[in-house]
Amino acid sequence: MYIIWFYNLGNTIEKPILVPVEVFLMTDTGEKYLDAYYPEIMEHVAQLDGDYKEGKKYQYAAIARGELPPKTLKHCVAMFEDIDPKARRLDIFVTGISHFFFWRWRVVDYSYKITYEKEQNYWKLIEHGMTKDASHRANDLESGNW
Repeated sequence: MYIIWFYNLGNTIEKPILVPVEVFLMTDTGEKYLDAYYPEIMEHVAQLDGDYKEGKKYQYAAIARGELPPKTLKHCVAMFEDIDPKARRLDIFVTGISHFFFWRWRVVDYSYKITYEKEQNYWKLIEHGMTKDASHRANDLESGNW
């Protein structure tokens, strides 16, 4: 079973910006997942995108991070495999998208948090927005940036 989450990274200003984005999922059962990319299922995944159009290119956090040129938009996808079937709540954290002053000097470590709860056979959006919730920071993941 996969959880697929689409998002966009955009730069609306006239200067390049640095986007050190990371995407992480945590369940209410204590399971932790760093996003991955499975090229073998991308054709099917792309069809799940409500804004899909022919030729649309998708990136994932590991290749989307870095310098984002002025007035550009990156279409991204986060994939999480083998999510605990007992999970009833998912929290997705996206770090590295707040103003560089905050994360560079660690004044405030904001991340974007999206929460879903399982309702029968689908995931229902409960809340989303910038948060100081740092529960994902306590996890030891391969990226080294958590």
